[in-house]
Amino acid sequence: MSVFNESSLDSVEPLTKRYEQQAREVIEAGLREHWSLYDPAMNPDVQHLSQTYGSNMVIGLKNGRVVATGAWINLETGVASIVRMSVAKPYRKQGYTTQILSALENRIVSEGISRVVLETTTQWQDVVRFYTNQGYRFTHIDGDDSYFVKILDPSTVERGLLE
Repeated sequence: MSVFNESSLDSVEPLTKRYEQQAREVIEAGLREHWSLYDPAMNPDVQHLSQTYGSNMVIGLKNGRVVATGAWINLETGVASIVRMSVAKPYRKQGYTTQILSALENRIVSEGISRVVLETTTQWQDVVRFYTNQGYRFTHIDGDDSYFVKILDPSTVERGLLE
């Protein structure tokens, strides 16, 4: 029996200015939940999502509202890092994070990138489990963070998403 109540987002699409404030609110709510002393100055990218990530940020919409986010950045040739994965608390455990991650992976592969890395806080065991269940391999711990890697196979990634 799955612990997730699988349902679909209405759409997953690149971030636009129209939804930037809602996306920021979802991300900041998640940061505040994990870090009670959230300081926007420590996360300047969140204040400028469109400028920072451009079309590399996607949002998940449900009933016209942003309920999920995710982005990726190029680290070096052939390597991308997934960042700013967040789902609004009332919408968790519905498969939305998986949908956002899949959209990001599809977009990354379409750019000819096959190696994806990410990090998360080690104490967030639900997040660590999620990435492991999605095929990310734990590589190491540095300080309070766990690091993961996944090699994307272009033949197994869905085509046509976000193109």
